[in-house]
Amino acid sequence: MGGFNGGTAKAFKKLIDTIALNVITDEKNGVMALWHDESHLNKYLHDKNPLILPPSYGYPSTQVGSYHTHFEFDGSYKLYIQNKSDPKWGGHRYLRGETDTPNE
Repeated sequence: MGGFNGGTAKAFKKLIDTIALNVITDEKNGVMALWHDESHLNKYLHDKNPLILPPSYGYPSTQVGSYHTHFEFDGSYKLYIQNKSDPKWGGHRYLRGETDTPNE
């Protein structure tokens, strides 16, 4: 789950400033990272030692209530990833702002 990032204000500002500069540099050189911002984030973190949270901070909502042995998981959910295709959330297109009509 790449949407959950944090740290001290100073460290986070350094991260976003560095990534922004790298994106601008790539754009000037006619380059687009394969996975866009995720590629830049991975490059930034490559030689660092970030805190990695356990699976309970990014558990798939489709797996809540079940245990899968490929996760080392104590069963206590902190945050879980919503299934965007679930009609309860309006569907992918609605959540991405591509339509004003839920479940279209």
